[in-house]
Formats: sequence, C-alpha cells, structure tokens
Amino acid sequence: MGSIRKRRRRRRSKNFNKRLIWAWAASVPLLLISAALYLFPSDLAPDIRDINKTFLKVLSANGLSSDEMSYNKKVEWRRFHAKGESYFYEFTPSYYVDTAPLKAEITEGIWKLRAVNARDIRINRTREGKTEIIEVLYKGSRAVYARIIVTAKASPRHEKKPEPRGEEKATPVSPEEKVIPLPTIQEKGRGRLAVVLDDFGYNTTNLGVLSELGFPVTFAVLPDLPATVEACKRAAANGDEVILHMPMEPLSYSAALEKGTIMAGMESSKVRSLLAGALSSVYNAKGVSNHQGSKATSDKHVMKSVMVFLKEKGLFFLDSFTASGSVCPEIARQTGISFTQRDVFVDNEMDRASIMGKFREAADIAMRKGSAVAIGHDRSLTVRTLKEIGPELKAKGVKFVRLSELVR
Repeated sequence: MGSIRKRRRRRRSKNFNKRLIWAWAASVPLLLISAALYLFPSDLAPDIRDINKTFLKVLSANGLSSDEMSYNKKVEWRRFHAKGESYFYEFTPSYYVDTAPLKAEITEGIWKLRAVNARDIRINRTREGKTEIIEVLYKGSRAVYARIIVTAKASPRHEKKPEPRGEEKATPVSPEEKVIPLPTIQEKGRGRLAVVLDDFGYNTTNLGVLSELGFPVTFAVLPDLPATVEACKRAAANGDEVILHMPMEPLSYSAALEKGTIMAGMESSKVRSLLAGALSSVYNAKGVSNHQGSKATSDKHVMKSVMVFLKEKGLFFLDSFTASGSVCPEIARQTGISFTQRDVFVDNEMDRASIMGKFREAADIAMRKGSAVAIGHDRSLTVRTLKEIGPELKAKGVKFVRLSELVR
C-alpha cells in the first residue's frame, strides 16, 4: 500500500509540474506583449494635432477666433499602451455665437481626415447653464475639450448697420470688412446667377435656413451619406434643384477619399457602375458635378465614360473646375452633353467679408456676361452670408436661377 501511495504522489507531483511549466510558457508571450506595449506605446499625438487643427478651423469659421479665447492649455499624457496630447480651451465671445451647427461641422471636418477612422471618434455636446461644452474623444482618450460661455444676447458682428439720415454719419466699416475689396455690381442689364452649394449629405444642420432664402439654390448632394436622402427630400420640398456631387480623384489629398470615388485610369465599366450606384442614392438628381476631381477631370478616357453615361440618362454636367487642366469642356463638346462650368468659388476663405466679396464678384460676372455659376458649400457661415446678401444682389438686378437654366 505504501508503494502505491508513493507512486500516486509522484504522479500528482509530476502532473502539477507539467501544468506549472505550461502555465509559465503561456504567460511568457503575454508578458512580452505587455512589455512591448509599455516600452513602445501607440502615439496618438499626430492624429490628435490634426483633430485639434480641424476643431479650431471650424470654430474660427463660426466666429470663435483666438481673440475670443480666454483659456488655452495643452496637456501631454502617457498611459500603459498609448501616449498623446489633450487640448483645453475656453471662449468668452463678446457677441452671440450659435453653437448648434458646431458639432455637425466638427464631425464632418474630422471624418475627412485621412488618418482618422470615424469609428475611433466620439463628439459630445452638452450645456451647463450659459456654457456650451464640446468634447472630442479619440480612441477613448480626450483630444479636445472646449467651453464656450454664451452670454451675449445680440451679435454686433452680424447686426444690421443703420442707414445715415440727414447729416448723420454712416456707421464706420469695421476693420474686418476692410480686409478684402468688394467689387461693385454693374447697374445695367440683368444677370442670371445660379448658386450651387456642395457637400450636402453629412448632416441636416443648414437645411432649415435654406428653406427661408426666398430664391432658388442648387443642392449638390454627396451619395450614400447619413443625410443624403433627407437633403434630397428637403430640396424638393423647397422647390430647389438637386445634382449628384460625384466624388472624383484629386491630384493630392490629406483626407480619406469618399466611398465610390471615380479614379483616374479607371475602366469605363467601373465608372458607369459607380455613377449608377450614386444616382440611386441621390434619386432626384437633374445633373452631376465633380467633388474634388482635379486628377480625374484631367483624364480624357474617364471623363468621356462619365459624360457618355450622363447623356444616356439625360443628365447635364457641371465642371467644378478644380484644376486648370480640366478636359471637361472639350469632352462635353465631343459628346454633345449639356454642360456648364463654375465661375467663382465663394468660400475658399471662411471669412464673412471674403464670402460677401465673392458673391458680389459672381453677381458682377452675371450682370456683365448675362449669367454666372457660383459654388459654395453646406457650411453655416456660407448659408448665413448668402441669406444676408441675397436681397442686396436682387435689388441690383440679379436673378437667382436653378443651375439647369444655365446649361447649354
């Protein structure tokens, strides 16, 4: 009996030692991985810097510049598996700022960053009394945190200036509006102006304002985005025209391309397939324009495939004219498609005075040449400025028309 017990004890000891060895062997890779993560953490700082730049750019476009910044701090941090930076801001503007569109515009801007995956981003907007708080989280870590103290009841920057009466002096023009010379509009004749607003589909932020304009605009809607169908519906409800804003390859890009982008050198069958799919999303499109596309619109083979397809469907093409080497006018003549080209981009600079100047420039072209096409974007500042300047341009003799009225 004693020998049997000894053999059993030896067997149990041997099995225990085997399990211990296996447990240790299995833990070694985990320990090595943990050590590697600690010694070589993922560096989120470059992506967070890009997010911060986009964040500040959107705020600046909505009137929140560094002049209104009362607090600014950068904090570097290190966790077990990652390191990065966090940016903290506080704004105390002296005028009223509508913060409602900010979250949507920030989301749109960050989603366009090439290195940033939308699934890694979370944007929160909350309110504490008179303070709006916008927070951007990247991969679970705080990237940007901004407090906007909304206390002003009026907007001196946008309020209407009184007209001089009698010997009263006119209200001086602010230095901000002196930066860009504003062209005058020719008084004689009557010009037709088509205003096209690009990049609808990301959100519905500006659709309400556009329904209040009192004159037609053309919605250039990107396909297969969260608000694509709603933008098409709202345009139809307003009596406005819709065109497909088809993603095409640019010469260079820092942000990820849209899904279904037409690339230079692409086979004709693939081009036609992408166009058909996009048009099924932007279901009430009367025509097509290029989103970006400085490289694709210089490719004769690709643009011929595009225009032949559009002619078969009875659709026109608007060349956004993003590159001087565009072959679109030449291919349009060859294929006999209805066609027009952009005259002015109104919001390359996100500044109210600049945008007003560009709208006046477009109106001046329309009055001199009989018609013009102005392209802007689905941005709050652009839409508000268009609403503000529209009555002025109409009073000068400009007639706002749908884009389809100018194609030939």
